[in-house]
Amino acid sequence: MGQICAVVTRYFGGVKLGTGGLVRAYGQSLNESIRLLETEEVVPQSAISLSAGYDLTGDLEQLIARFSIQVEERLFEEQLVIHGRIEAQQLDDLKQALQPIQHKVTLTADE
Repeated sequence: MGQICAVVTRYFGGVKLGTGGLVRAYGQSLNESIRLLETEEVVPQSAISLSAGYDLTGDLEQLIARFSIQVEERLFEEQLVIHGRIEAQQLDDLKQALQPIQHKVTLTADE
Protein backbone atom coordinates (compact mmCIF):
# COMPACT_ATOMS: atom_id res chain seq x y z
CA MET A 1 0.00 0.00 0.00
CA GLY A 2 1.32 3.43 -0.83
CA GLN A 3 0.45 6.93 -1.96
CA ILE A 4 -1.81 7.53 1.03
CA CYS A 5 -2.22 10.68 3.07
CA ALA A 6 -4.50 10.67 6.11
CA VAL A 7 -5.82 13.65 8.02
CA VAL A 8 -7.74 13.07 11.25
CA THR A 9 -9.59 16.05 12.68
CA ARG A 10 -10.90 15.96 16.22
CA TYR A 11 -13.30 18.56 17.47
CA PHE A 12 -12.91 19.06 21.19
CA GLY A 13 -16.05 17.94 22.98
CA GLY A 14 -15.03 18.69 26.52
CA VAL A 15 -13.28 15.36 27.21
CA LYS A 16 -9.51 15.45 27.58
CA LEU A 17 -8.05 12.22 26.14
CA GLY A 18 -4.40 12.84 26.94
CA THR A 19 -1.53 11.90 24.63
CA GLY A 20 -2.19 8.14 24.75
CA GLY A 21 -5.93 8.58 24.25
CA LEU A 22 -5.39 10.83 21.23
CA VAL A 23 -3.00 8.34 19.64
CA ARG A 24 -5.52 5.51 20.17
CA ALA A 25 -8.42 7.59 18.84
CA TYR A 26 -6.49 8.72 15.75
CA GLY A 27 -5.11 5.22 15.16
CA GLN A 28 -8.58 3.70 15.44
CA SER A 29 -9.98 6.25 12.95
CA LEU A 30 -7.18 5.56 10.49
CA ASN A 31 -7.44 1.76 10.83
CA GLU A 32 -11.19 1.90 10.19
CA SER A 33 -10.66 4.09 7.12
CA ILE A 34 -7.99 1.78 5.70
CA ARG A 35 -10.21 -1.25 6.29
CA LEU A 36 -12.99 0.35 4.21
CA LEU A 37 -10.66 1.68 1.53
CA GLU A 38 -11.04 0.31 -1.99
CA THR A 39 -7.66 -0.62 -3.40
CA GLU A 40 -6.28 -1.33 -6.83
CA GLU A 41 -2.96 -2.66 -8.00
CA VAL A 42 -0.69 -0.12 -9.65
CA VAL A 43 1.54 -1.66 -12.29
CA PRO A 44 4.59 0.35 -13.45
CA GLN A 45 4.21 1.36 -17.10
CA SER A 46 6.61 2.54 -19.80
CA ALA A 47 5.61 4.93 -22.56
CA ILE A 48 6.61 3.59 -25.98
CA SER A 49 6.51 4.61 -29.62
CA LEU A 50 6.67 2.17 -32.51
CA SER A 51 7.19 3.33 -36.07
CA ALA A 52 7.29 1.15 -39.15
CA GLY A 53 6.19 0.95 -42.73
CA TYR A 54 2.57 0.19 -43.47
CA ASP A 55 3.52 -3.31 -44.66
CA LEU A 56 4.18 -4.21 -40.98
CA THR A 57 0.80 -3.02 -39.68
CA GLY A 58 -0.36 -6.60 -39.11
CA ASP A 59 2.82 -7.52 -37.25
CA LEU A 60 2.53 -4.47 -35.00
CA GLU A 61 -1.15 -5.16 -34.28
CA GLN A 62 -0.26 -8.73 -33.26
CA LEU A 63 2.41 -7.40 -30.89
CA ILE A 64 -0.05 -4.89 -29.45
CA ALA A 65 -2.46 -7.70 -28.65
CA ARG A 66 0.23 -10.09 -27.41
CA PHE A 67 1.76 -7.58 -24.99
CA SER A 68 -1.51 -5.82 -24.07
CA ILE A 69 -0.12 -2.48 -25.18
CA GLN A 70 -2.48 0.38 -24.36
CA VAL A 71 -2.56 2.37 -27.58
CA GLU A 72 -2.87 6.11 -26.96
CA GLU A 73 -2.46 7.32 -30.52
CA ARG A 74 -1.98 6.03 -34.07
CA LEU A 75 -0.47 8.41 -36.60
CA PHE A 76 -0.69 7.66 -40.29
CA GLU A 77 2.17 9.63 -41.75
CA GLU A 78 5.05 8.54 -43.99
CA GLN A 79 5.15 5.57 -41.66
CA LEU A 80 2.72 4.17 -39.14
CA VAL A 81 3.54 5.58 -35.70
CA ILE A 82 1.94 4.10 -32.59
CA HIS A 83 2.23 5.73 -29.17
CA GLY A 84 1.21 3.68 -26.17
CA ARG A 85 2.00 2.20 -22.79
CA ILE A 86 3.28 -1.24 -21.83
CA GLU A 87 3.91 -2.86 -18.45
CA ALA A 88 7.52 -2.01 -17.62
CA GLN A 89 8.38 -5.65 -16.90
CA GLN A 90 7.33 -6.62 -20.45
CA LEU A 91 9.50 -4.07 -22.26
CA ASP A 92 12.49 -6.40 -22.62
CA ASP A 93 10.23 -9.15 -23.98
CA LEU A 94 8.81 -6.72 -26.55
CA LYS A 95 12.34 -5.78 -27.64
CA GLN A 96 13.14 -9.48 -28.03
CA ALA A 97 9.98 -10.05 -30.08
CA LEU A 98 10.99 -7.19 -32.39
CA GLN A 99 14.41 -8.74 -33.13
CA PRO A 100 13.37 -10.46 -36.40
CA ILE A 101 12.08 -7.16 -37.84
CA GLN A 102 14.33 -4.73 -35.95
CA HIS A 103 15.75 -3.30 -39.18
CA LYS A 104 12.21 -2.25 -40.22
CA VAL A 105 10.80 -1.05 -36.87
CA THR A 106 11.90 1.73 -34.54
CA LEU A 107 11.05 1.39 -30.85
CA THR A 108 11.58 4.23 -28.42
CA ALA A 109 10.75 3.85 -24.74
CA ASP A 110 11.05 5.81 -21.54
CA GLU A 111 12.71 3.28 -19.28
